[in-house]
Amino acid sequence: IDVDRLDNLANLIGELVIDRTRIGQIGRVLEGRYKDDELLDSLSETTSHLSKVVSELQEDIMKARMLPVGTVFRRFTRMVRDLALSLDKKVEFITEGEDTEIDRTVIERIYDTLVHLLRNSIDHGIETAADRKLTGKPEVATVRLSAYHEQGYIIIAVKDDGGGIDPEKMKAAVIAKGLESQESVSRMSDSE
Repeated sequence: IDVDRLDNLANLIGELVIDRTRIGQIGRVLEGRYKDDELLDSLSETTSHLSKVVSELQEDIMKARMLPVGTVFRRFTRMVRDLALSLDKKVEFITEGEDTEIDRTVIERIYDTLVHLLRNSIDHGIETAADRKLTGKPEVATVRLSAYHEQGYIIIAVKDDGGGIDPEKMKAAVIAKGLESQESVSRMSDSE
């Protein structure tokens, strides 16, 4: 289903929610004025039914907007493989939590960020097979992309078993790009 169509349906349901609330308020005012009128029971039943239907519609539209993150995770397999080959690195790419559902809009917005994180992991975090062998690591590095629920949030994590990013190289790059002075960089800790 087209995202714009889902957005439009969600907006229309939002309007229904507002009208449902207004009808409920009007019904309560009428009950105060016309306590013995038979039509009030009918209005109350109709309002109750409308409320239930609107709530179900709202819930169903929210579910329709959700997609498993696996739809975006699968697009990275080839990118990771091709990048690792071009950098002469051996990488096993593992994805976890592909069934974790997330709003379509969020999936579209996180794609570029995930591309950047995965590229950095392979380009800067992972060592070549020869360097890994020298440090006693397996020649094949592991890059893990996972999604999971934690305390009401969906966590998407990129982890690798590489040597990490060299702080000295980062400091040199920061100075070369003119982002910080040599003096201020020399006062920074590795974690900074």
